Amino acid sequence: MGIVFTFIKKYYSLIFFGIILILSVFLFQTCNTLKNERAQKELQDKLYTQNMNALKDSIKVEFNKKLQALEFSKQSFVVEKFKDLEQYDKQLYDQLNKVKGDIMDVIDAKLKVDAGKVSLGNKLEIINKDNGYYGLRFSRNYADSGFSQKIGGSSRFYANYDEKIKTWNIKPDTTLLDTNQMSLKIIYGTRQKDKGYEVFAISRSPLVSFKELTGSYFIENQVRPTKKVKKWAIGPYLGAGIVTDINGSNPRLGWSAGISIHYDIWQLW
Repeated sequence: MGIVFTFIKKYYSLIFFGIILILSVFLFQTCNTLKNERAQKELQDKLYTQNMNALKDSIKVEFNKKLQALEFSKQSFVVEKFKDLEQYDKQLYDQLNKVKGDIMDVIDAKLKVDAGKVSLGNKLEIINKDNGYYGLRFSRNYADSGFSQKIGGSSRFYANYDEKIKTWNIKPDTTLLDTNQMSLKIIYGTRQKDKGYEVFAISRSPLVSFKELTGSYFIENQVRPTKKVKKWAIGPYLGAGIVTDINGSNPRLGWSAGISIHYDIWQLW
């Protein structure tokens, strides 16, 4: 015991320095943990506010003058994990749960094309003159920047002249659409706007409107660049700590400088 007390008495300053160093490391770890917990709490609050806004929000329609297009937007869901979507939109979650792979984000939309009244040109078509089989040929071609439609076909009927009663007998037949083509051009996306996240859809056609628009952004599935941590390092060194004489005797507190090679086994940040 005497040797221990003698050692403590002789090197009490070094022991005190070591204790202070260890306590400082633990204090730093505690502060770092509290900082991470506070950041996580702030994130959860932001996500809750964002998702509540998404539940209550409705589709907004604006005209984008630069794009000369209609712009539809609505607050989007933002969740940390894909599983969290279930509590906000179970129907969308159930659909996506059948999709393979990690989903980055999703947009679910239901749109309507209102073509209004359509006038079709008619032209008499003789299908079989001997049987009195005719048709009225019609067609329509429409196109704008975001929507096009091409319809073609014929309304068929039988027409025979009855010599006895001097009148035409007309019997309807089928209406055949032999051309029925339609194309849509829509731009979808997720954006950050007014400190929140929105899902948006852009259509250059005045005939297209969105009746439903829902989006979700999954934080955990986003691709982030990974920084390779270097364990070994070499370079100039300047610091304070325990120093000794050149022969390793007389340990004491002091400054030291030189070239160091070190391996990092414990990273605090």
